[in-house]
Amino acid sequence: MNPLLAGNNDCRIITSVLTEVLGAQFGVTVLPARSAEQLRPVVENVAAEQYRLVIPIGEDAGKTVVAVGSLKAAPGEILEKLLGLAVRHVRQGRTLQEQRLDLEAYAEQVSRDLEELAWLRGLLEHLRDRDETTRPESLAKSILRPLCDLIQAEEIVLVVAGSRDAAPDDTVPPVGEVGPRAGPGEQVLDDQSCCILVDRLREVAQGQSLVQTGMKRRREFSMLPKVDSCIIVPVVRRQSLLGWLLAVNRTPAKPPRQAPPDNAPLRSPDDDFGTFEANLLDFAGVILAAHPCSADLFGQEATARPESPVAS
Repeated sequence: MNPLLAGNNDCRIITSVLTEVLGAQFGVTVLPARSAEQLRPVVENVAAEQYRLVIPIGEDAGKTVVAVGSLKAAPGEILEKLLGLAVRHVRQGRTLQEQRLDLEAYAEQVSRDLEELAWLRGLLEHLRDRDETTRPESLAKSILRPLCDLIQAEEIVLVVAGSRDAAPDDTVPPVGEVGPRAGPGEQVLDDQSCCILVDRLREVAQGQSLVQTGMKRRREFSMLPKVDSCIIVPVVRRQSLLGWLLAVNRTPAKPPRQAPPDNAPLRSPDDDFGTFEANLLDFAGVILAAHPCSADLFGQEATARPESPVAS
């Protein structure tokens, strides 16, 4: 073997595979000149059932590097060995493809995790750099706009709680006005529709975040045909309900790189909102409620949230 090639790991791997599959020892050498013929494998019959194999495996200083081996076998045996090599190549190719897809999925997950950390760091900076002169609407949009991308929502809307005097018999304050909203595209719902949706869900979501999916197929949401999924999170400060954050419609996940089988479901579980998105929306509500400009943002005195009933 050429001493320059002796330390080449690729050459060692290739000759090792050829030796294992074909059952013949292979060495590596550099041909003195390069021609079109030298770019193709050569099988030379040197004696009865004795063959010399010359297989191009790379280049060195513009010259062809070949693996050379001597194989003693009948033509049928050679064909069987070559078929075994082809099968091995196909299997390794499939393994590499699966590993590549796993690596891409891992890279996408790491990217999402970094985006989440960056957004959470931004939330903490909002609290650290407390500025009572900050405009409430600007604060809300600076928090909610990047959150839209993070949870893949079409829009996030802040809905302010109304005065309890307007509905004294309700255990939860009524819906007031629609506050700042943020989204990457056009407005999904008008103010009235936002209020209708929050009013429908506020009793259920009074103490925790609430995720709704498949809403287009449910009769109770027929008055809101543009909404298929949502998250509603109560914004609370010191046991007082200030309002709600409403995330509307999760944008579809990126299409798979490979075509799904014919019997695959039309929607993936990743296309719906879940606990991950609800928790991030809840964090945003905590920061908005804790900021010095929260009183101006919610436009009213905080309304006391009723205590949860205690089971007897």
